[in-house]
Amino acid sequence: MFRDTQSDKLRPPDWRHRRALALLHEGCRPSRHDDAGMAELLEFLRAVARRQGGGRHRRLAERRPDLAAAYAVAAGDPARRWAVEARVLAGEPADAIAGKHGLRPGTVETYERVYFDVRGRLAAVDWVALEVVRRDPGKALAEQEPRVLALVVGFFAGAQLLDVLLGGGDPVGRAELEKYLAEDALATALRNQAVAARALPADAETAGRLLRLATPGSTGAGGYESCRAGEIVRRQVDAMLPGEPRQPLPAGVPQRAA
Repeated sequence: MFRDTQSDKLRPPDWRHRRALALLHEGCRPSRHDDAGMAELLEFLRAVARRQGGGRHRRLAERRPDLAAAYAVAAGDPARRWAVEARVLAGEPADAIAGKHGLRPGTVETYERVYFDVRGRLAAVDWVALEVVRRDPGKALAEQEPRVLALVVGFFAGAQLLDVLLGGGDPVGRAELEKYLAEDALATALRNQAVAARALPADAETAGRLLRLATPGSTGAGGYESCRAGEIVRRQVDAMLPGEPRQPLPAGVPQRAA
């Protein structure tokens, strides 16, 4: 049986929902270690499982509107669910989130309690990144699934850029978002290059080529190839590459003329 409780700092965000489903499946009652809302959640899920849309379910929804509405968010439009979760990761208060998505503040609070219990653990950056966001590290943000994109922007960039991503903001905000995504694309490309370089065998042939690739400003206008000192670096690297025409190693960087 699923036994995660509030004492487990690594519990998944939806641990209460998982716990209630485990109790339902095993036909058990909440234990003394469960919090006060577990019995209510279990009763609601039992009504949903027995007669979806039946009278008992409707009566329970009338008595617990926030629980029923939170369940509707979890089971409904994925885009709205991801947006709510991204705003939680951005640190927006429940009433602000509710106002942006046509919900009651109590519904957002209930959704967090049952399905997305992370607000008290936002300082655990590694846990949020690895266990909540679950980004593919080999892809730039623009290539990620919509859910991952929203969660990353909310958690790492903040509420302002998240508003832009979700359809709001002004031209300045859109430019900032484009800049953020471009910087992430560059960082991802460099990270992938580093991983690829580490995967190469360390021999005389690859070492020289990696040195050339890793030299700052090795390509493009204004790079080291455009200056005399850079020419010395290039010749030093080329002289070490197997199969290249052997050149004497330069003694050093020429001195600037007086």
